[in-house]
Amino acid sequence: MRVPVNAETLPDGRLRAVCEFCDKRSAPSTPADDGLPSSLPGWLVAPYPDEFIHADGSTGSTFTCPACDRDGQRRQNAGLTPLLTPSPTRISARQRRATMFAERMSRNESVPPRDADEPLTSEQMQTAATTLRRAATLFRRGATPADLDALAEAEHRQAVEAACNEGEARERARAVRPRRRCRGRCRNGQRCRRASPEWWDSAANQSPWYCDAHCSQQRTRARG
Repeated sequence: MRVPVNAETLPDGRLRAVCEFCDKRSAPSTPADDGLPSSLPGWLVAPYPDEFIHADGSTGSTFTCPACDRDGQRRQNAGLTPLLTPSPTRISARQRRATMFAERMSRNESVPPRDADEPLTSEQMQTAATTLRRAATLFRRGATPADLDALAEAEHRQAVEAACNEGEARERARAVRPRRRCRGRCRNGQRCRRASPEWWDSAANQSPWYCDAHCSQQRTRARG
């Protein structure tokens, strides 16, 4: 790891960072720690590829202390990025809590159990965040875990009933919709009236349909 350009070297060989905006000095790094950024929690590293260059010609970066980064707007204007990423343990714990609430609220047994360390997709994170907000609101109103379980079971039962009603309505609609009829002629010369296997919308599709190549050829010969 390259040390940012505004890190100064102490006489004993240790390093400490200097804030870009207020010239605040950080605590010295440990002698065994050559990577100064990892020893400064809360400090941010801002990359400036065009302004700061190392002696070997490579691009550099600068430090910013937590006080100068507190407003947030300065971080956005300077293009700062977080110095330290959350540890995998903290990420997994947060995912486990979000998954627990999401599964408690959904109670969808058709979804296979997921690994707690498996990364969440954006859709799952959005669902978990919505579930957490709902659970927090219910807890503030005096709800208990048993109330959450009852609410989850009721919502799951309503979802199943809605899906069943939608499926029944779709089947009833299919029963009254017509099938397409073949417009060709069979091998005995009679007009073929074979029905298509799928339902079709007569108002949207007025083109003729032929059940096989023979009926289509008979239609072509009749036109010729």
